[in-house]
Amino acid sequence: MVKIIATLCSISTGQCHTEQVTNSDLQEGLTMTACLVGMPAIAAWMKDRPQWRLQSWSCSIGRRAQPV
Repeated sequence: MVKIIATLCSISTGQCHTEQVTNSDLQEGLTMTACLVGMPAIAAWMKDRPQWRLQSWSCSIGRRAQPV
């Protein structure tokens, strides 16, 4: 499973958190190469989040642990 993880910071408070943008369960055929050049997909995803600033993003293989 390949997923894109974004670090987002609130424009108003400056507080940051990480969020899973997508994964291969949601987008069939997402490969590590596609993830690494995935900035257009992240830009489209960010259009719905004007209150957040994208600080960084990364690609990861494997399942992300769910917060408790």
